[in-house]
Amino acid sequence: MVYEKRDFIKNKQLHEQYATEEEMKIFEKEFNEIYEWFNKNIEEQLNIKVIDDKIKLIKEIYKKFEDRKINQKKRENNIKYFYNEIESGIRQVKRWFDEKPWIKKYFTENFEKKTIEMKEWLKNLEEKQNKLKEYEESIIKKEELNQKLDDLRKEVKKIKNMPRPIAYTDL
Repeated sequence: MVYEKRDFIKNKQLHEQYATEEEMKIFEKEFNEIYEWFNKNIEEQLNIKVIDDKIKLIKEIYKKFEDRKINQKKRENNIKYFYNEIESGIRQVKRWFDEKPWIKKYFTENFEKKTIEMKEWLKNLEEKQNKLKEYEESIIKKEELNQKLDDLRKEVKKIKNMPRPIAYTDL
């Protein structure tokens, strides 16, 4: 549309047929203002595009900051959960030792030893993690914590399901 109008202004034969000289001066003046505005706005639109891209980039970078903050909170919660699950397992096994005298002390002591090793393992990881910057990748992985907890739960289940020995009097 703009180029068509520009061509109209340039073609004297065409506009002389349809417009007075006064009309053409007004038309030409208004058109030139619109044309300049249009060209100026194209540049502004390009700048807006550049600005939009920069804003998008800033949002992406900010999202990384937010994600790191969220991940740190999740990591702290996962660690608390891990410690709570270990303590819960220890309480269960100790209670069973009292309630089920056939569970040998060896099993409960062995279980407690494993839980102490798990706590030390996590404590070492926490110390290493605390030395890292927040933008560095975490060395404490939820999957690894869950695997350790699964191993612990298997031990708890093994102790829980330990059958009561058959005494000669039960025969």
